[in-house]
Amino acid sequence: MLRLPSALTMIAICCLPPLPAAVAATVLEQVPPTGLLATLMCERGELVFDDPMSEASMAADWGGFMPGRWVFEPQAVRVSSEPGGHGPYRMRKLDLTDLVIQLDFRMDGATTMGFGMDDERGRHLLACHLSPSAVSLQRRESVAEDRKDHQVDRANVKLAAKTWHTLVWEIHGTEMLATIDQATVLYGDAPGVDITKGSLTIFTTAAQDNWAWIAHVQAWKATLSPEWEAKKLKVLAYQRKRK
Repeated sequence: MLRLPSALTMIAICCLPPLPAAVAATVLEQVPPTGLLATLMCERGELVFDDPMSEASMAADWGGFMPGRWVFEPQAVRVSSEPGGHGPYRMRKLDLTDLVIQLDFRMDGATTMGFGMDDERGRHLLACHLSPSAVSLQRRESVAEDRKDHQVDRANVKLAAKTWHTLVWEIHGTEMLATIDQATVLYGDAPGVDITKGSLTIFTTAAQDNWAWIAHVQAWKATLSPEWEAKKLKVLAYQRKRK
């Protein structure tokens, strides 16, 4: 089931009708939203995993550095670090080059959280960083010829606390595109992005009684949409206007 876009910027890009009010209201509920959001650059192929973020699925499929508090709620997990402790993170195997990730997240006092991709040796490759006021896409130094991090794109966006948001992250070749609630679009092209991604990571610096929530993590193999070149012109125009 496809969740339709809700923001005027994405309506202009995707030429889709406005989101019905009854559906838009669901993002204010405690239960995470359901259904798929539209992609812009890629077409979803084979579903690689559909993770409910339950205690059982995380114990079976996620590894990595796990300090902090992991509290499993119906349909989601919330995480916070212990006072003075290292920010917790977990990793799930991918082994993909071109892919689409969709997941739901919520920031209840967390100042930063994010999602990244590492190679099979654990080197950081790509990252999507989130704060209550901004989101950014980054290519890390391990895949850069100049050995420096590269900010592919950044946008100011208000991510309201205690509200579910949806990230769709598309990667094909050296291009990356991400949307937040289909209202904010980030895009860029950088050398090294086309490396094989060995794992997906989730991380946060939420501490004390502040929490980062994650739900409905899904990954697909991806192919380039035949409509992408036409859509890219609209995305680039949107970027110029946004900046």
